[in-house]
Formats: sequence, structure tokens, C-alpha cells
Amino acid sequence: MLEAFRGRSKFRQYIANKPGNYGIKIYGLIDAMMFYTSRLEIYGGKQHEGPYRTDNRASSMVKCLITSIANTGCNITMDNYFTLVRQAEQFLRDHELTIVGTLLRNKSEIPPLFLDTKDKPVHCATFGLGEKCLLVSYVPKKGKNILMISTMHNSDTIDE
Repeated sequence: MLEAFRGRSKFRQYIANKPGNYGIKIYGLIDAMMFYTSRLEIYGGKQHEGPYRTDNRASSMVKCLITSIANTGCNITMDNYFTLVRQAEQFLRDHELTIVGTLLRNKSEIPPLFLDTKDKPVHCATFGLGEKCLLVSYVPKKGKNILMISTMHNSDTIDE
């Protein structure tokens, strides 16, 4: 989220499509059932070399956020900025955490069959079952494609 802030700060961010435009970018680990904030991390922006330098990549930020829930068997729901296929498999293997999230189209792990929407009818879902993860390509309207990954699910059934 972007917490609106107009003051002076080295890590103030500008995001054009947010209501406040300027502010402090905050990543959070929130319990969706209890509406409880477990952990917050502030995006520090580009940092100088030194002992306190942190890695601001999305994968590193997620690893930092999940330290408090590792090995609990919880499920993490992510948006496409944070979701990576190899990271989903790693969290299941190393931390016993399952992931459900959307994916960006530019990931190299996604087979071309899931990216092509020209010949697919509207409301069509294509499932790809792996050993530990499920990849879904859904076409909600013509020319649009939503890619999802889950290490929590292991079948191609749809609940209605």
C-alpha cells in the first residue's frame, strides 16, 4: 500500500495511479480471517552501500515478511507483483507454506499454451497440474487472460 505523505523523506515514492500519488510504500503480512496485521516492511528505495543495506526485490521482501509464519502450514495470498513459480515451490518445500496468487504474463516458467487467448472462448479455464502446483489460465472476457498459481490446490475442479 502507499501511505500518503507529502513531507520530505529519502524513501518517499511517487505512484501515478494511487489516490495520494506521493507517500511511503509499505508491504504488509495481514491475516485475512482476523484482519490482524502481523508484520510491516517499509520500502527504503535505492540505498547506498553499507552495513544496513537491504535487498528491495519483491522476492526478498516476501521472504522477510514470512519469517514469523514459517512452518505453520498457513496459506499466503499474493498479487502478481510478488508471485513467482519457483518461490511458490520453495515456500511449500522449505517453509510448509502454500501460495495462491496471480502471475504476470512475462514469467519464463509459463508455457505458451496458457498465454494464447485468441482461440479460447470467454469463461474458459485451462489447468496445468504439476507435482506440487496448479497453474490456471482463465479468460473472463475476449482478449483478457488471468493467470493464477496455487500450491494449495491439486485438482482441476471448479466449485460453483
